[in-house]
Amino acid sequence: MNFGSLPRSMYVELTRG
Repeated sequence: MNFGSLPRSMYVELTRG
């Protein structure tokens, strides 16, 4: 998991649950 390539995508998925 690259927490520097898709910071927004990961955040959106984390806030989606």
